[in-house]
Parts: sequence; structure tokens; C-alpha cells
Amino acid sequence: AWQVDGKLLGVSAPSGTVLATGGEGFLTAFDPASGQVRWTSDPILGPQCRLTSPDALLGGAPGPDGAPEYLVCIGGIDTTCLSASDTGSTGGAGSGDGSAAGGCVQTAPAVQVRDALTGRVLSTIDIEWAAPAVLAVDGDVVVAGLDDQGRLAVARWQLSGPRKVWSYLGEPMGAARTPVIVDQGSSVEVFVGTTPVVLDASTGTELPAAAIVDQSRVTLPGGMTCIQESGGTGPEQSRVRVLAPDGSELLTEPGFLELPTVNDGSVPGLVMVADPSSAKVRVIDASSGEELWSAADNNLGPLIEGRLVTWTTSGELRALDARTGHVLWEQPTGPPLDGTLTPVTDGDRILTLEDAGSRLVARSLATGDEVWSRQWDIADGTGLHVISSGTVLAVGHERVTALAP
Repeated sequence: AWQVDGKLLGVSAPSGTVLATGGEGFLTAFDPASGQVRWTSDPILGPQCRLTSPDALLGGAPGPDGAPEYLVCIGGIDTTCLSASDTGSTGGAGSGDGSAAGGCVQTAPAVQVRDALTGRVLSTIDIEWAAPAVLAVDGDVVVAGLDDQGRLAVARWQLSGPRKVWSYLGEPMGAARTPVIVDQGSSVEVFVGTTPVVLDASTGTELPAAAIVDQSRVTLPGGMTCIQESGGTGPEQSRVRVLAPDGSELLTEPGFLELPTVNDGSVPGLVMVADPSSAKVRVIDASSGEELWSAADNNLGPLIEGRLVTWTTSGELRALDARTGHVLWEQPTGPPLDGTLTPVTDGDRILTLEDAGSRLVARSLATGDEVWSRQWDIADGTGLHVISSGTVLAVGHERVTALAP
């Protein structure tokens, strides 16, 4: 359908806007269906930008119509230029101070809150700290840096406004380094070097390093909630809790939550947990707690009409009965490129990059038989992702290729 050179930054789930950083230092937003440029920013802010709207590449679901699509960037002087088709004229977008020249807007160094769909600068957050880092958390933004005394400073802002939710000031951290912020669900971890500081994501209160925290919450088809927890003491420091739709606790299992890339809800009540002690994925009936089956070297793909598509690092693509684990069909694919196959589906066919990424192959979901194939250049993409309107993005190290549904 279309192709651009650049490194993919993300895909905003509400509109499907594709954001990529170009080889010459541009952050560019593309229409997902046509590949038409929606807006571009120069010089580059891309490596320091984060989507706070759901990222479709990470499984983010579209929000309600009209939901804000925020892009948060840290950087120096920046100029944003909008295409005439987006502005309705040859004039530029407004920045908070209304300055514009030749369709472009220049803004001072700050944390910029942008509209991911149009590129407009909605507001700015003044940061006086050295070496700031930014993280998107539940539609807000957390910024960390070092103050003029070398102390770790962290704050969370609600982007509508913006309004500061909480702030934290820690101890001096020694030599100045850029902090690294990690989203742990109910908490954020901030590292300066190897020293972690754990903060409650809602209040900013510092937590003990061994505190039990919710890393993520996922609602499964049928209404059950799976919570990935970590922390505490003892051998089971990573575990999955499962709650019924009414909030009652069904079970707790050691390990890490695994999810199909797509789940149509055809087999409700299944929870999949990776057990690090056995290197297997265990499939559990959440209602009874019974382990239905387990398998090693099974990486999860889509779950459609009771078929769970899996792939192995040795080069097999399989469809399993999701409830029994019985192999419905198996096809050789050759060794996966970079150890990853990333199968995607439209409900009837499965699309994969096979034979070390040298062939783009469509297979029948029902039988695994090859429907069609074509030669593929790995420079055009090494992983496949489905975005809005059924468009498939082939994402490479320096190129993005869109395949029409």
C-alpha cells in the first residue's frame, strides 16, 4: 500500500496515526490507509517522544470518539510544519504563543504536549532539571531528572491543563546521569545508574524495593481480569492473579502472564502463564484452577475460532486446539528472522515472514496450507503488526511497509 524510510515510533490507536523518525532527522506522522503525510517535525524529537494515547503496536485499544491523542516530547528548539491538507490552508498551526512563519511553528525547549493526529503543540511543561526523561502512564506523563543539587526529581502531570498530580524529591545521586523510568503498573521505577527508586504511580509515595506491585492489568474476553504482580520475598516473586468479573479472586499462579496477539473470545476462561522454572506455557481453566495442558517452545500468536496459532524458534508454525493443546496442523517455516515469526491474521488467513524473512507467506487458518507467497526483502520489514482498517505494518530497522488488507 505504501512504504517510508524511517524507524517506527508507534501507532496511536484512536486514529491509527503512524509515527516514524526519518533518516534525516524528522518525526513524521502518516495516515495509516494512504501513507499520506499528516505532519512533520524538524529537528528530530522522535527518540525523546512517547505516546500517551494507546499504542496499537502494544495492544492498545481505541478510546472513545474524540479521545485526546497525546504525544509528549522532550527536546530543544523545534519547528512543526503541517501540510496544507491538514490545516485547510497554507498557514501553520498555532503554538501557545501564536507565532507562525511559512506554515511552521517554533517553540522553546520544554516538555511539549502535542496532538498526535495533527502535530499541534497543545501545551508545554517547563522543566528545570538536568537530563530529563519522560514516561507515559495511563494518559498522564511522568518526568524524571536531576535538580541543581544533583537530587532525583520526579513529577507526574495530567496532560489536560496540564496539571501537576504529584512530585517527589530524593537524595543526591552523585554524577549526573539521565534517569531511566520503567512503568510497573501501579508503580514506577526510576533508575539513575543501577540505583532504583520505586514510587507509587498514583501518589508519588516512595515504596520499599520489595513491595508487591501490580505491573499490569488485562481484562480478558468474558470479563475476567488478570493482574501481573512482582515483588515481595520468597521464590514466587512474579505471579499472576485472576479475578472474576465481580472482583472475587479465582486463583494465583507463579510466573508471567502470556496473551495471544488476538483473542476473539471463542474459548473463554483460559489463562496462559509462562513458568520460568520449566520454560513452559501453562494453559489453565480459571474457573476450576485446572491445568488443561502445557508446552515448551510455543510462542503465542492469534486465538481465532478455538484455534491458537503458535510458532517455535526452530521453525514450525502450528495451530492448536486452545482448550486441549491438540495439534490441529503443523507447517515448517524455516528459521524465524531474528528469532521472531510474528504471525498475523484476518480471521481466514495467516500472514508470516518465513525462511529467515526471505518470503512473505499467506496460509489458511483452517489447514495451514500455503495460499500464496512472494519474495521479501528484509529491509522492508522484519516483524508484522495489524493496525486500523486491517492494514498490516511490516516494521524494519529503518523502514516501514504497509500492506493493504
